[in-house]
Amino acid sequence: MSDEAHDGSTLSRLTKTTLKGAVLFLLPMVLLAIVATHAIELAKHLMQPIKPYLPYPSMLGVSMSLLLAITALVVVAFAAGVLAGTARGKRLLKKAEESILARVPHYHMFKNMAEDLTRIGEDKGLEVVLVAGDGMWQFGYVVERISEEWSVVFLPEAPNPASGQIALVQNSRLRGIDLSITEGMAMIRRHGNGATDLLAGADLKLPN
Repeated sequence: MSDEAHDGSTLSRLTKTTLKGAVLFLLPMVLLAIVATHAIELAKHLMQPIKPYLPYPSMLGVSMSLLLAITALVVVAFAAGVLAGTARGKRLLKKAEESILARVPHYHMFKNMAEDLTRIGEDKGLEVVLVAGDGMWQFGYVVERISEEWSVVFLPEAPNPASGQIALVQNSRLRGIDLSITEGMAMIRRHGNGATDLLAGADLKLPN
């Protein structure tokens, strides 16, 4: 391969990596920052009636109205989280999604982001396995053992291990590995980088 072709290939990979980082990371973070900024400004506006009654205009260089606004948002978010965990809260959220929130731009994207952030803590009971394929192994998580022969397996995708596919897999095609779900997800986010150390000593002989 000539130097010009090699340079072109390198530039193409760098361009793809940059665009992927912008779409998968920077864009959601920027949108989240915009939403948070608007929420704080709204909370500050609602705090204006009590501003004259505050004992100090600021604390450690930060205005008391801003501190109260942020505190109010944290309290409301916590209360909403508690309510969302109840049966009544889930019904109210479903109605709100169907009638109002579905029309809000980027609502579903932010909802999926929040679910992805909490999913790691909720899936501690999942079993990390290798799933045998055609001349290959694939990382997966056993969601449920439905019989002595079959299991429901989640097959994560890189670089977002919270997205993927659900498959019914024969237990004979599964092989357990000494790996936590957190380690597995971190490795998938790195596009497999670090798998050599994580799989050291694992039996990688494919079943017949």
